Amino acid sequence: MGFVLDEHGLTALDSGARSTLSAELRVTGSGRIWAFRYDVHGTNRLDNQVRFTVSLRYSVAGSATVTEPGWTTEVE
Repeated sequence: MGFVLDEHGLTALDSGARSTLSAELRVTGSGRIWAFRYDVHGTNRLDNQVRFTVSLRYSVAGSATVTEPGWTTEVE
């Protein structure tokens, strides 16, 4: 009754078995992404409570210019 985990741990949890999922994106004042993190809690196929946390930091990244979506004015 084994299964293979992906490198991020998300395939170990069916979407209905995830109890919480949070994510954080960190952006510099100039709009450059420098970190991304997510945290998933749930129950795996063996009925064990599990938690996966993935944290990435970007030290060398290119640049891009994008237009801000119109819905951002509606966000509080």
